[in-house]
Amino acid sequence: MDNRRGELMDTLRRARTALAAAAVRGDSWLLVWFAVYLMLMVEPYLIYQAQQPPFAMTREFAQPLLLGAGGLLRYLGLFLAQCDASSTLGALVRVCEALFIGLMTDRALAAAAGRRVPGLRFVPMALFMLLCGRYDQPLLAGPLLVATLGAVMLFLAGGRRLRVYLPLAMLFQVAAAGAAGPLSMWLALAALATLCACAAARATDRPGRAVAVFVVFLLVPPLVAMAASRCGLHAFAPSWTYAGPRSRFTGYLLIALLGFYPVAALLVTGLAEPLARCWQGLAERRAQRPPADAGRRRARPGELRLLGNVALVGLLSLLATRVTVDEAGGQRAYMDYCALHGQWRKLLAAASARPVAYDLATYDINRALFDQGLLARSMFAVPQRPDSLLLTVDTPYQLAARVRLADQYIDLGRLHLAEYVLHNTLVMGDNNPFLLSRLARVYLIDDRLPAARLYLTMLLDNLVWRRWARERLRQIEVDPSLNGDPEIQRLRSIRLTEDDLLFINRYADRPEQRAWYIDPEVLAGPLRCHPRHRMAFEYLVSYFLLAGRPNFAAAEMHRLRDFGETALPRAWAEGALVALDLPGPRPDLSGLAIDEATSRRYGRFKAVVAEYDNDLRAALPRLEREFAGTYFLYVAHARLGQ
Repeated sequence: MDNRRGELMDTLRRARTALAAAAVRGDSWLLVWFAVYLMLMVEPYLIYQAQQPPFAMTREFAQPLLLGAGGLLRYLGLFLAQCDASSTLGALVRVCEALFIGLMTDRALAAAAGRRVPGLRFVPMALFMLLCGRYDQPLLAGPLLVATLGAVMLFLAGGRRLRVYLPLAMLFQVAAAGAAGPLSMWLALAALATLCACAAARATDRPGRAVAVFVVFLLVPPLVAMAASRCGLHAFAPSWTYAGPRSRFTGYLLIALLGFYPVAALLVTGLAEPLARCWQGLAERRAQRPPADAGRRRARPGELRLLGNVALVGLLSLLATRVTVDEAGGQRAYMDYCALHGQWRKLLAAASARPVAYDLATYDINRALFDQGLLARSMFAVPQRPDSLLLTVDTPYQLAARVRLADQYIDLGRLHLAEYVLHNTLVMGDNNPFLLSRLARVYLIDDRLPAARLYLTMLLDNLVWRRWARERLRQIEVDPSLNGDPEIQRLRSIRLTEDDLLFINRYADRPEQRAWYIDPEVLAGPLRCHPRHRMAFEYLVSYFLLAGRPNFAAAEMHRLRDFGETALPRAWAEGALVALDLPGPRPDLSGLAIDEATSRRYGRFKAVVAEYDNDLRAALPRLEREFAGTYFLYVAHARLGQ
C-alpha cells in the first residue's frame, strides 16, 4: 500500500512539473487566450441554456444513474455541465479539458515513441478551439475530460508502472460501458486503448501483449453493456454529451479531435527514426553556420518561443472566429436564452441584427413585440404564419416549447391550464429546473404557498437554481402575501374568475389547417373577466388578423378606447381597411382614426392589383417589392395559399 501511495505521489509530482514546464514554454498564453475566447465569443452559459441538462444533489437523482452501466460517467458529466450556466466556470472547465488533451498527447507520444515532437501539443488544442464554436455540437464536459485525465495520469506514471494503473483504466472502461454506443465515445475509447497498447509495447517489447491490451480495451465496453442488459440494467447513450453530428464540418472536427491520439501515436511510432535523423541533420547544419556578428543582439530562444505562441493563438482565434464559429447557432441559443428569461428588448435587438430561423422564432418575436408595445403596429414587419402567435396544448413535445406554453398561459391568467401543461411535461422532463421554477411561480400567483414551497425546496438541490429558490423561500417567510412583489400582484389581478381548463384545439381535416381552428375562447375568456387585459385583447385581434378573418378582428377593435387610444395602430388599421371592403355588415370602429398614409397605401395596393386584372399571382412580385411588411401583402399570400 505504501509503495502504491508513493507511486501516486510521484505521479502527482510529475504532473506538477509538467504544468510548470507548460507555463515556462508559453502554453499558458494559449490557455489564457482560449479562456477569454470562450467567455467572449462562445459563451458556455448559452450552451447550457440550449441543452438544459437536469441535475440534483439528491440520492433519488443519483441512485437510478449509478445503478446503470455508464451511470457514473453520466453523473459526473451532468455535474460538470452545470458549470456552463456561468461563462467563467464553463470556460474554466473547457480550458482544463484542453490542457489535459495537450498534456496527454505530449506525454503519450513520448511514452510510445521515446521522443517529443515540437509543436505537436498545440494540435489538439487548436482542434478544440475550432470545435468549441460549433453550436450544433455542444461540448458538455464529462466523458472526454475523465478519459483524458485518466490517460494523463496513466502515461505520466511511465510504461514500467503500467501494470499499476491498468486496473484503474479497466475500471474506467467498465464505467464507460453504457456510453460506448456513439461514434465519439468509440473514438475516445479506441484512442485510450491505442495509447495503452503503444506504451505496453514499449515497456515490455512484446507486440503480442500490446495487441491483446488493445483488443481487450475495445471488447470490454460492449460485453459489460450486454451483461448489464441481461441483468436488467439498460445501457446509456449520452446524447447530451456528443450527439450525432448534425453538420458534416462539425463531425470532421469531432473525429479529428477524438481520433487524434491513436493516429498521432501510430505515426510517431513508425516515423520516429526518420524524424530523428532529419532533426539531427538540421542540428548539424545549424552548427556549421558562421557565428553572428558581435554587435548584433540575438533573441533568446524563450523570447522567440513566447512571440511564436502569441502569434499562433492570435491566428487560431482569427480562424476560429471567421471560419468555424456557428453564428446562426449562437444567435438561436442567445434568443432562446432571452425568451426563457423574459429579456424581450435584447431578443428584438438580436432578431433585427440578422435574419434568424428556428421553430419558435416568430412566436418569441411576437411576444417581444407585445412587451415593447409594438405588436399592433409592426407585427407584419416579421414574416408571420397563422400559427405563429399562440402555442397550443398539443404542441409536439419539446421542452423549450412547453416552457413557453406555460409562460403564455400564466401571462393570460389561465393558471390551471399552465399547471396542467407543466405537470404533463414534468413526467417527461426529468424534473427539469425550468419546469420546476414555472410550477413554483404558478402556485405563488395562485396563493398556494405549501405547493410553491415544495417545488422551491426541490430547486434547492439544483446547483444553478438554488440561489433563486432560496430568495423566493426567504421572500415567502418575510411576506407571505407577497404584497411587496409587483409582478406577482399584477399576475394575480388577471387570474380567471371562472374555470380555465379549456382544450383550445379544434382539429381540421388537414393537419396544416389546425392553427386556423384554435378556439378564440382562450383569449376571449380572460378578456371577458378582465376587460382591460391588454395581452388578451391585442392577441385576440392579432389572432383574427393572422387567421384571415379581418372582419372579426375589426369587430373587436372598438375595445381600444378602453385603453385611452383614439387611433388605430398601423397593422390594425390595415386590417380594418381590408375588413371594410369585405361583403356583409361593416364593423363598428367607434370613431377610431385611420392614418391617411395607411389609407393611401391601401388604395395604391388595390390599384396595382387592378392593373393585373385582379390576378394576385401575376401581381405578387410587384406587391412584394412595394408592400413588404404590410397586412395587405400577408392577405395576398394567404389567398394564394402561401
